[in-house]
Amino acid sequence: MITRLISAIVGLLAFAGMILAGYLAGNPFTTIIQRALVGLVGGMAAGYIAGIFAQHVIDENFMRVIDADADADLAADAVSAASGASQADEDIAEKEAKSAVDSTGADSKDRQDKEARKISREQGSPLREQTLSARAAREMIGKS
Repeated sequence: MITRLISAIVGLLAFAGMILAGYLAGNPFTTIIQRALVGLVGGMAAGYIAGIFAQHVIDENFMRVIDADADADLAADAVSAASGASQADEDIAEKEAKSAVDSTGADSKDRQDKEARKISREQGSPLREQTLSARAAREMIGKS
């Protein structure tokens, strides 16, 4: 897409520049148009080549961003896996504390906080959603 856009822009700029240069030089109309058409074709060819390079640069940068997101997601998964084991230990300790202590206002508040954290962990995080969308984008780029 960007290749065709750059090609068209460069071609039209070359066409306009050739018309202006021919008019300022005092050339006849047919000569101006013939040279401007040659400039249009040459500008489109040069723009197409520049567009190919631009597309490669954009794709490479986009893949670098996607890989960084995937690395961040993997690191977050590793942290959550490590905390999952400690969370199981915390859950056991919490159950023991429940049996040992009466339900007071502070204890119920702590339980609510822990339950809320557990629910938010199960539902997923925005980082995970962003990484999943980035993976989908990477698959789409790979197919085209």
